[in-house]
Amino acid sequence: MDDLPTADRRRAAGFVVAVVGALTLGVGSLLDWISVGIAGVEVQAITPTERGVDRPDGIAALVFAVVALVAAVASRGRSGRARPWAAAVVLAAGLAAVAVVGLAVATGPQRAEDRELDAFAETAGLDPDEVAGELGGILEGRAEPGLAVALAGAAITVAGGALLVAWAGRATRGRRPEPGPSPSASPDVAASPGMPPPP
Repeated sequence: MDDLPTADRRRAAGFVVAVVGALTLGVGSLLDWISVGIAGVEVQAITPTERGVDRPDGIAALVFAVVALVAAVASRGRSGRARPWAAAVVLAAGLAAVAVVGLAVATGPQRAEDRELDAFAETAGLDPDEVAGELGGILEGRAEPGLAVALAGAAITVAGGALLVAWAGRATRGRRPEPGPSPSASPDVAASPGMPPPP
């Protein structure tokens, strides 16, 4: 009984952290992720800025956010068997989102820059490698704030999922089967001959 308040606090904390993380991840997926501008010049991007949902990885991040949010709500349900699975789904969705958004942070700006160079070369009818050599140092792919927001949301979701998994595991281990009735106490046991019946 002494562990009950601690378990309740862990469960509530995991739920709140997971929901905040999923919402942050979802909002970050709707914000600007990548832009391409002139290197060393703090001006508006020369190409339309890509939001998260404009990209396949941003759509995936939004899907992971929705899955984590639904699973976090399910972890508060009454079904004891469903809670560990829901907690595991929150954690898995958070980890997947960290991988997807982290990859976008690492490679997204360079890919956007290469894409713009290839598009310019195709329009001008020039060799892409030659264009990349001439203009590669002029254009610059940039990570916009939405990427950082989404990555932070994914990390928070992982933390919430880990708390929920820890709570679910402790709750499962805390269950004990109720003892059955003692055979000696059964009223159906017949009294032996010459012996008084049991009271």
